[in-house]
Amino acid sequence: MTFDHWLNQDEGFGPRIDRILDDIKVAVEQERTVDIIKWLMSAYTMGHGQGYDSGYYDASEEAGLN
Repeated sequence: MTFDHWLNQDEGFGPRIDRILDDIKVAVEQERTVDIIKWLMSAYTMGHGQGYDSGYYDASEEAGLN
């Protein structure tokens, strides 16, 4: 999965990008844009490492429910 695909995935009631853009507006007002970009890249990297790239992710396994 590419970063762009991940960014445009549905999350809750809409695409992830919509929520992120709202957060970025707040960050810009607080002059914290660099922090948001760092968080975003970290989140993508973590998801990629947890199997999203291969289409596998089992949150119940991570929570120890299996």
